[in-house]
Amino acid sequence: MLSRRLFTVGLAVAASGVWASSAKAMQVSPMVAEITPSGPKSTYRMAIRNDSATPITVEIVSFSLAVDDQGAQTLGEDTGDIIAYPPQSIIPPGREQLVNVRYVGAADITSPKMYVVRAAQLPVRLGDSQTDAPSDAAEVKVGFNINTHVFVSPPGTEPEVRVSSVRRAENGDALISVFNAGTGIARLRRARYQLSDAAGHQVEPPASDVQLGQVSALPAGQTRELRIPAAAITALAGEISAVIRLE
Repeated sequence: MLSRRLFTVGLAVAASGVWASSAKAMQVSPMVAEITPSGPKSTYRMAIRNDSATPITVEIVSFSLAVDDQGAQTLGEDTGDIIAYPPQSIIPPGREQLVNVRYVGAADITSPKMYVVRAAQLPVRLGDSQTDAPSDAAEVKVGFNINTHVFVSPPGTEPEVRVSSVRRAENGDALISVFNAGTGIARLRRARYQLSDAAGHQVEPPASDVQLGQVSALPAGQTRELRIPAAAITALAGEISAVIRLE
């Protein structure tokens, strides 16, 4: 008797662009949302679009988020601070579902909190799904996840990014050590980076060229080493300096 093979495929995306795609099956917007702990700005709408040829079932789940000095993320348990309605949807082909996402945690927080809100496509079976009897055909179970970031920022909190040092790596890359001396979350993907050398030459590489780690957000009180590839700063020679302006 031939045994049935089962494969599970997962894809998790965390980006800062407007749209992200999982094999062109599902798109989610926005990828990053910043809301307040109370009032009308404590909620936003997430749009989920089904670009596949078949209906998909999507569930919204949330996690607390921590980011270390290397920009690596750690997901914690669902704290119940973030709720979504509807929490689960069946989206027809070519259609879009709007989901209301709201922060319902403590309203008196004094520092920002970070979360991941995931649009999880529940697995669907491809291949021999008409019977439970073993068959030659492989049964493939496919599910896609798209992670988005949500920052809950109390009024009055603002980031302040300071450049601590700039040096060259052996391969010519620029290594920039930065510190967030402010009270808010610095969204480094939206910053402007201006580098110059002693001769007065300047370059402003696009933020997309800057390597920021797994998560581009820099929490208050944290440091991060950024890397700009040598190919983006060929006009600069010798020692360089950097100025970072948040947008």
